[in-house]
Amino acid sequence: MQLNVARDYQKASVTTADRVRIVVMCYEGCIANASRAQEEMRRGNVAEKGVYLGKATAIVTELLNSLDTTRGGEIAERLEVLYRYVLHTFTQANLKQDPALMEGPLRVLRELKEGWTSLAEQGVAA
Repeated sequence: MQLNVARDYQKASVTTADRVRIVVMCYEGCIANASRAQEEMRRGNVAEKGVYLGKATAIVTELLNSLDTTRGGEIAERLEVLYRYVLHTFTQANLKQDPALMEGPLRVLRELKEGWTSLAEQGVAA
């Protein structure tokens, strides 16, 4: 029962959140999953690493696919470069089973999250 309440609350918060907050939530989920994938790499747990890395990759892919370079201009273009770097490096970390390679993408994602969080706090709408 408690799980259903938490899931319903999370669903309601997503459906009522503004777009900037949704982007922040995407970064939070991506960072959590990428960090967990990195930890599973360290432990040598290939299956679990794959699950979490897959989730993180799916989030970044969705962020990449949602970019509007026409309206977003240079900012969207720069985000595209960063998202492609993150995806490429996730792939390299996975292929090489090297958790250290996850540090760069995690740093980028944390910095992007901070920027979007600042926008959310200022009440800026996307």
